Amino acid sequence: DGAFGSHFFRLATDTGQVDNGGTIIRTVNGVYELQYSGSVNVKWLGAKGDGITDDTVAIQNTIDFIYASGASLQKGEVEFPNGNFLVSTINIPYGVTVSGSGKYTTFIKSISNQSIINLGVAGSSAKTSISKLSIVGDSNAAHPLQHGLSYSGGGNLLESNFEELEILNCGGNGINVVLQSSKGMYYCKFDSIKCNFNLGYGKFISGG
Repeated sequence: DGAFGSHFFRLATDTGQVDNGGTIIRTVNGVYELQYSGSVNVKWLGAKGDGITDDTVAIQNTIDFIYASGASLQKGEVEFPNGNFLVSTINIPYGVTVSGSGKYTTFIKSISNQSIINLGVAGSSAKTSISKLSIVGDSNAAHPLQHGLSYSGGGNLLESNFEELEILNCGGNGINVVLQSSKGMYYCKFDSIKCNFNLGYGKFISGG
């Protein structure tokens, strides 16, 4: 019945589902579950995008939910509406698509000295897509590891697309890709990306 928004509905039967603070919510009135088709909006799982709230946990929960729910390679899409989303760092595993409403309307802003968006955690990263948003650092020279978009997973970066992005004001590099010996980038697309006012390089790719 949409008590927590139009995509949450009360289950007819309580079978002891665990409240995970995101897709399953338990209340005195019953158990509510996220039901959707297509992309998942980060605000459904608690992100505010108000430029004040730390949205790291809500956004990571959304990404992890899509990753766990998807098929073997194409996991699904995480959608960011208009807003200013504050994060320390978020990890995007293989197969996840992240899209905003536009690079001048959706902003992911750093509140830490870490990379803002990490591709994968360990091993190769494949079939990842990020588009239509801005990634914004804090212009702090004391944060040289604050890269906008970073991959250093130790494997290959494969079949991934990065389009219609603006990456700016990072203490480190706008795009930071560090490949180990014998590893490489294959069939990746970087298109319509602006890297402005980053204190390191706009785009830094090494190794391989």
